[in-house]
Amino acid sequence: MKADADEAPHAAGTDAARSQVGKTQLLRREDVTMEDFSHYSSLFNQALQDAPHKVVLFVDMVGSTDLKLRSPEVEWLPTMGRFLDLVDEAVRKHGGTVVKYLGDGVLAVFGDEQAANAINAAIMIQESLEADNDGNRLRNCQCRVGLATGKVVEYEGPGGVVDYVGTVVDLAARLSNAASAGAIWADMATTDAANLNKISSRVGRALKRGSREYVSEHEQKVDLKGFAKSIIYKEVIWAQASKGVSNEVTTMMADRAANQRRSDEPAQRTVEGTVTSWMADPGRGFIRTTDEGDFYVDRRFLGGGGTDLTVGRTVMFIPRPATRADGRPVAGCTVQDGQQVTGQFVTLHDRYGFIRLADSSGNPMNIFVYLGAKATTYEIGQAVTVTLAPGRRGGLQGLVLDVGSGQTSAAA
Repeated sequence: MKADADEAPHAAGTDAARSQVGKTQLLRREDVTMEDFSHYSSLFNQALQDAPHKVVLFVDMVGSTDLKLRSPEVEWLPTMGRFLDLVDEAVRKHGGTVVKYLGDGVLAVFGDEQAANAINAAIMIQESLEADNDGNRLRNCQCRVGLATGKVVEYEGPGGVVDYVGTVVDLAARLSNAASAGAIWADMATTDAANLNKISSRVGRALKRGSREYVSEHEQKVDLKGFAKSIIYKEVIWAQASKGVSNEVTTMMADRAANQRRSDEPAQRTVEGTVTSWMADPGRGFIRTTDEGDFYVDRRFLGGGGTDLTVGRTVMFIPRPATRADGRPVAGCTVQDGQQVTGQFVTLHDRYGFIRLADSSGNPMNIFVYLGAKATTYEIGQAVTVTLAPGRRGGLQGLVLDVGSGQTSAAA
C-alpha cells in the first residue's frame, strides 16, 4: 500500500510535467509567444471595422453520410471528388472564389456586385450534377445551395489563407441546410441586388422563361437555427419547377408589412431597348428590343415625369399588351438614359434601395439606387429625385440628386 501511495504523487507529477512539456512544444512549434494568443482577438476587431460586402455561396452535398456508410471509400471518394470539381468550376467560371472545403460542403464568395453571377454559378452546379447523374457518372449525387449578401468578416488565417466568418456566412449555410435536394435559396438582399435579366438556365431558355420567372413569385420566410427572427428568402427556379424545403423545415408566406424596411413590390419584369423613332408633335414613337421585337410608346407611357424621348438612346420599360388588335405591344412606364425622374423609396437595405416610378396610365416600375453608407438615413415613402444611368448590373439605375430635404447624395 505504501508503494502505491508513493507512486501516486510521482505519477501526478509526471502528468503535470508532460502537460507543461506539451505546452512548451506547442509554443515552439508555432514559434509564438504567450502574447500572440491575442492575435485573433485583435485581428477580428480590425476585420469588423473593415468588413467588406460579399455575396456568400454555400453548397452542401445531400446524403453524403449515408453514401459513406453504405459504400467503401473506393466507391464514394470519386463521387466526392467529382462534386468538388463541379462546384469549383462553376464558381471560378462566374468570377467567384472558393474559400474552403468543409468535408461535404463548399464555401465561396463573390463581389457585392456579382449577385447574378453567384446565382448563375449555383444554377451551373445544379445543372452539372443533374447531367452527370443522368449519364451515370455519379452515384445520385445531389446538393442544395444557399446564397446571402451583406457584410462579412474577412481575415487572414494560418498560412496566409483568407477566410470569412459572420452572420451572412452563417445565413448562407443555414439557407442551404433548410432547402431540399436540388434547391437554390437566396436571401432578399441577393435577389434584390441581382440583375435578373442575366439569370439563365437550360430549362429556362427552352421554356423561354422571363427574367423574373427565375425566382419564386412570392417571398417565403423560414425559421433558422441561430436567427432570432424569421428569414425572408426566394427560391431560384432553375428547373421546370421549384424544389421546395427539406422535410424538417416549415416555411410560410412572408408578411412583408412586418418588415419596416420593405414594402410590397409588383412582380413585373423590365425590358431594355433603343428608341428608333419619336415624333415630338403627336408625342409618340417606337422602341426596338433585341429579343422581343418593337414596342409602341407615347407620352401616356413615359415614367417619372418624362415628356419626350431621344432617338438612339437606351430606355427601360414594362412590357404591356397592345391597346388595339392590330397594334404593337406597349412600352409602359418608359424611362430613358440621362433622364431625371422622381419617385419614392419602396425598399431600403444597408447600402442600396429601390424607388418606384409610374406613368400617367398607372404602370409602375422599380429603379435600383445605390446609396452607400447613407442608406440607413432614408425612409420608406420618402420622395427622391435621381438621374438615370447605365447600371453596373445592366439596365438603368438611379444616381441620387435630391432626397426629401434637398440634400445631395453622392450615389455611384
